[in-house]
Formats: sequence, structure tokens, C-alpha cells
Amino acid sequence: MRSLAFLVLAGLAAVAPALGALSYERFRHPQGDYVVAYPSDWKSSVGIETLKLRPGGAAGKLVRVSIEKHPLGSQEPATPAAFIADMLKSAEGFKRLDARDTIQVSGKDAERLTLTETTALKGKLGTRLPGPMTEVVVVVPFGTGFYALRLTGMGGGLAAARPEFDRLVSGIKFGR
Repeated sequence: MRSLAFLVLAGLAAVAPALGALSYERFRHPQGDYVVAYPSDWKSSVGIETLKLRPGGAAGKLVRVSIEKHPLGSQEPATPAAFIADMLKSAEGFKRLDARDTIQVSGKDAERLTLTETTALKGKLGTRLPGPMTEVVVVVPFGTGFYALRLTGMGGGLAAARPEFDRLVSGIKFGR
């Protein structure tokens, strides 16, 4: 009986810190395009039709999440298919396509692509940057355009942020 009580208490002690980390902020797009929740310890900033997020702590230096509306101008691809084709073309030679699949996002068919750098990048002083950088992009049709939900990062920071990004993608609600 003592060992059972110990196991229950040990389990509660292990879960308690995790539960404390599960508070979320909600962001509502000013025109009502979407509502999304993200971890409250993440830093957010809003740009022109873009919500940018960075995880708290050390991971925030190596990981970025963004929700971007497209097209913003006549120079950008006008459709999700053209955006994906352009992204794949610009990645030729220094990124490989690791995965491409169709997923459901807010009741819509969306494309998810995972790309990883294949060449070492260099910083301003010519020093090699840590890597490789991996990018997960989810392209969701919306109205006359589309949204790109993007996770970019490397190493342990990316691995730690990926479950929250997947939760963000599965929980985002598009439309009014």
C-alpha cells in the first residue's frame, strides 16, 4: 500500500510542473480571419498581416513561428499551389523536401511541407552557423488568398517547439 501511495505522489509531482506550463494566450486577427492560442511564455509581435511568435527561454533564439497572410502584393504567388511551387523552386540546391502531405486545418485541406537545409550557412563574420535549419510550412486556403503557418528552427529548440506548433496548427480557427 505504501508503494502505491508513493507512486501516486511521485506521478503527481512529475505532472505538476508540466501543468503549470500549460497556460495559453489567445490572439484574434483584427479582421476576424482567425483565432489562435499559443503558450503564454512565448513572445509575440504583430506585423503587416503577420503574427510572429518565439518560444520563451533559450529555444527562442533558435526557433520562430509565424502566421502569414498571402498574397500581400502583385509580386507574390496568387494561389497556394503557386506559392508552394515557388517555395520549392527557391529551395533547390540548398534544401531538401523531407515530407509533404495533406492535413486538415480548421476544416480545410491544407498542405504541410518539411524542408531541411543541406548546405552549411555562414554568419556575418564567415563563421559556420549551427544547423541544419528545418522549416515546416502549412499552407491553408482562406478566402481569395491563403495563410502560411511556419515553424523554423534547429536542434533541440525545434524539437521542443514542434509539439506546440502542431497543437497551434490543429487548434487554429479560420473564419468569423
